Amino acid sequence: MNDTVEKYGPDGHPPARDVCPTRPRRRLRVVAVTTAVGLAGALVVGLSGPSGATVTTVSGSATGYLLSVGLFGGPASQRGPAGTPGCDPNLPPPGPNSTRTEGCSPTVSLPSSGSASPITATDADGVRAVYGPAVIFGGRWSWSISAPPSGPISVSTQGTTGPYGSVASSVSITRAPSGATWLPPGEKGSIWWPGGVGPGPVVADGVTSGCRAVETNASTGSSTVFGWTAINNGRLGLSTDQWGDPVTIEPMPASPRPNDGPHRGVLTNVGDSFEVFYNEQDTSVPGSITVTAIHMRLLGPIAVGDLYIGRTQCSVRGGGGGSTTTMATTAPMSCAELQASLARMNAAVDAAEASIPFTVPRELQAAALADLERIRAQRTAEIKQAMGSACPSVP
Repeated sequence: MNDTVEKYGPDGHPPARDVCPTRPRRRLRVVAVTTAVGLAGALVVGLSGPSGATVTTVSGSATGYLLSVGLFGGPASQRGPAGTPGCDPNLPPPGPNSTRTEGCSPTVSLPSSGSASPITATDADGVRAVYGPAVIFGGRWSWSISAPPSGPISVSTQGTTGPYGSVASSVSITRAPSGATWLPPGEKGSIWWPGGVGPGPVVADGVTSGCRAVETNASTGSSTVFGWTAINNGRLGLSTDQWGDPVTIEPMPASPRPNDGPHRGVLTNVGDSFEVFYNEQDTSVPGSITVTAIHMRLLGPIAVGDLYIGRTQCSVRGGGGGSTTTMATTAPMSCAELQASLARMNAAVDAAEASIPFTVPRELQAAALADLERIRAQRTAEIKQAMGSACPSVP
């Protein structure tokens, strides 16, 4: 509920000085294209100097959730942004068992000039989006009359202008720390706090989403955008009993393909229907992508509106007017696909290392090779961890 915003250097070191200030220093950029769980990889390596199609403005944002719902035919009311019910100390609480600020969604935005250091916000004790007696977004159920808050939420965005400018944004919602508790409004004692995402029909231990936009040709201004979503132990209740408990349950995909949906269900006890989309991606604006990890459309008749969980946005713009390429990043799940993904990742790293021109200064070559090997080691560890469950015989 209380957000903290901080900035920090990406490596804790001051920027390196140009060893040859009399001529433009060419910058080597290595971009790793991976899913949120690192199971697929491709690399784009570019060498840039002075260019007429440089990135002039960037845009990036990340928010834990955004909710807009109208009840019983009334006008829609938002939850999440500052100044809305549940996120304004000057407004009354949005429900009988709620507080004035427990619905504030951590949100960050990138200035158009960019920020090389990540701009971050964290809500360590989660959020609840309350409409009267109902909690439409919060966490997994615990032993309380009212649904508990979501798990901790962290958001981040950063980006740079200039040749091969780029933007990266991310959102993460997790389980609460082991042994964590929360104090339900109106109750005297603290109880167990599971965190995660809930209270239903969308339930998960954790949700992550992210996006990346990068200029891939500084001469033409062409750009590449991609996004991803990862869902940890997610379940969607497709129907309920007379008390509102789920009867029919569908597992959520751990790494959903882009725009996976709709998955339709009904809250049988009240008669409301809904549909859910996973890894929703909007690339209608050139050089831009907006990713929503989970989008639930409330179709009424009682509650009508939209719930967006884990939303990120990335955009680069310049004077080149080039084309935009969208790269799908759906993680393979079978053992054979994981093994193939490992081979493709190694081949991509090998090709990237071989493509570094010998004319690049030695210190830049060494830095690029070290970065590529770091990516190789990290992705290898992540893929083999996934192999542990998909193909246990692999060491």
